[in-house]
Amino acid sequence: MVRGTILRCVFVLVVVTAVVVQESMSASVAKKVLSRKRRTTADVRDCRLPVKLPETATDTTERLRDLRKRMRHRKYDLDAYIVPYSDRHQSDFVADHDKRLEFLTGFKGSDALAVVTTDQPGESGKALLWTDGRYWIQAEREVDCNWDLMRFGDTRDETPAEWIREYVDPNNQLSQVARVGYDPELLSIHDFYIFNRTFEDYELKRIKLIPLDDIRIINLNPQLPDPDLINDDNEEDDKNDFMIDYIWADSQQVDYGIQPLTVYDTQLYAGEAWEDKIYRKDGKMNIRDMMEDQKIDAVVVTKLDEIAWLFNLRGRDIQFNPLFMSFAIITEELINLYLYEPTRRMTSTIREHLKIGASYGCPETGTLLPLCIRVYDYTNFKEGLRNTNNKGSIRKIWIGNDTSIGYLEAIDEKKRVVSPSLVQQLKAVKNDKEIEGMVDANMRDSAAVCELAAWVAERLRSETNPSTGRIERLSEKIVAEQAIELRKQVTGYVMPSYYPIVGFSYNGAVPRYNVSDESDQAITNQYPLVIDSGAQFMDGTTQIARTFHFGTPTQYMKDAYTRILMGHINLASTIFRSDVYGRDLDAIARTHLWELGLDFEHDTGNGVGHYLSVHEGPVSFRHGYNSQDQAFLPGMFISNGPGYYHEDDEDLRDQFGLRITSVMEVKEIRLENRFEDYTFMNFVPATLVPFEPRLIYYSKLSPRQIDWLNSYNLRVRSVIEPLLRTTSARKWLESKTRKIEYDFKITGGRGCMTTVVSTTLVMFSALTSYVLQR
Repeated sequence: MVRGTILRCVFVLVVVTAVVVQESMSASVAKKVLSRKRRTTADVRDCRLPVKLPETATDTTERLRDLRKRMRHRKYDLDAYIVPYSDRHQSDFVADHDKRLEFLTGFKGSDALAVVTTDQPGESGKALLWTDGRYWIQAEREVDCNWDLMRFGDTRDETPAEWIREYVDPNNQLSQVARVGYDPELLSIHDFYIFNRTFEDYELKRIKLIPLDDIRIINLNPQLPDPDLINDDNEEDDKNDFMIDYIWADSQQVDYGIQPLTVYDTQLYAGEAWEDKIYRKDGKMNIRDMMEDQKIDAVVVTKLDEIAWLFNLRGRDIQFNPLFMSFAIITEELINLYLYEPTRRMTSTIREHLKIGASYGCPETGTLLPLCIRVYDYTNFKEGLRNTNNKGSIRKIWIGNDTSIGYLEAIDEKKRVVSPSLVQQLKAVKNDKEIEGMVDANMRDSAAVCELAAWVAERLRSETNPSTGRIERLSEKIVAEQAIELRKQVTGYVMPSYYPIVGFSYNGAVPRYNVSDESDQAITNQYPLVIDSGAQFMDGTTQIARTFHFGTPTQYMKDAYTRILMGHINLASTIFRSDVYGRDLDAIARTHLWELGLDFEHDTGNGVGHYLSVHEGPVSFRHGYNSQDQAFLPGMFISNGPGYYHEDDEDLRDQFGLRITSVMEVKEIRLENRFEDYTFMNFVPATLVPFEPRLIYYSKLSPRQIDWLNSYNLRVRSVIEPLLRTTSARKWLESKTRKIEYDFKITGGRGCMTTVVSTTLVMFSALTSYVLQR
């Protein structure tokens, strides 16, 4: 009997070894595929003559012509102009009114920067757009051939500052100085100093940065009027704050709109009154105590999510974000709040909430009291900042290092205190009520995603031919809209936290893919489907990404997905101590991909707000040092989102994307030992959506990873199943969360593992090594 058992084990070893060899060979083939140079495919631009543009690209010829015309005016005499993605608040999402980069370039992503040069004698001007790894393919689809596309983080491409230093020459040969214009209220402190350091002392300062504080052009020569360029003295140009706004005017640049403000209830959601966040006497951390500790006399707040959190207010000025256009200045004596259209927004409810008026002991003028708020118009912020700076009693003014350079320069250099945001640090650590809301919101949202996945599977299963599908019945756009519709049925839903990213096949290889009528395609059972979506609920913000496959995936797809899952599990199960940053842990999510020579170009994760922005600081999982990052603290929430995007084949049909994203809570844990005075923490998943069994090589998972997966699936079933509305969703959930066995029962008996465990392991190791060497 023992002999028969051993023979069965040897047979299993041979089979397993063959699989290992086959997978090794497939990995080798994959390496060859990855080494190919990517060629132009039908979905992206081809700038070789004759130029071919996809339907998703925007013609920017006239916009660039108008911009260069304005740049050449003698008031500016610019050789180059810098156009960042951002608004005055350095927001992750910007309002339609502030989408200047999108208007100029056609590019709809974020985290981008453009440089435009004027024409030189005998040479046309250049236009360049830099984007990061999330958007490289998207830029190829949306930007026309007027633009050269450059890559942030790719050592083969110069940075914007390096490119300007290398290639921008002065138009005016007499001055011998190239003039590079920028808008101080749009360019961040970080970007400004990179440009400034790069240009400093370069060939005796051959390049000069020109701040465009005043963009109005008055006709100084009535003999030579230029009606397309010169502003009429009577023209109402309140909206035209930046150079792009003037060339955008004919295209009807939209205003911010006047969405009402709402009070964010302290007892139901916020868990802490706005007064306590600024000044309290119970010993808990607050703004005024932090000011006293650091000997700061004034705090300048420019980030929209920080102001919304600080004052327990929410708005709708920016799509997908419950934020409103505002600034704030806080001193020991007063609180100044600068609102867009304050007269129409300051309802009696808002005034009562902020305790504005003599009945609350806060007269409109006169006495200064520590918790009295005065409201001013949004456009008066810079004047208010200058007035604060000019006060003799104000010696130190704090301002965040993620602020626009124009606001920093309004403060005397000796008074500046520039560091990561004080408000952000308080906001990121959720209180008990906020934690409860985040956990509940992510739980309800997880149920909605399970309903969505079951709906897609059932709809595809009912297709006559699921291998080809029908775009009118099941497409990326249909699934994206269904993701929103299903969430509308969930308690507390307000709006999406971003438009759903639904990428099938080659569209899945675009990390931040935006489906459109031109790019939409039918979903079939042939390729992976990435669904990345989230929502703003009254009690929390969510972000969930899962990859599905409804047929038979290739071995390469399974191998890549399994390695993503292994990294996701390893990061989620990490125990770490205080003073640890996201950059210290980021490699944990990538290691298994690196073993195959693979990686992904975006951050692994970012902080998540509480009914605020889906991306918030000061924590993240990312490569390298970032001055705005801070160490983890209990009560923070962060996403865990490794991926892989196979985009290097010349055949679109071979391209696909894979991503897994979950929100996790940072939680303090008690261990048997404690090293010095460090606090030890772990991550607890708030997202509870199953992974795709069809894409998992269970044989690659370690026992610890399988135990984690079994525990996670058990929690998903126990928590999410009672929340599901349909029978199909419950069946889908059950099929995706079955317990994983790893006791080698497939060998025909337990004896193979228990009787000859040492023999089998030694034989397996020796045989595998021999075959791989051969």
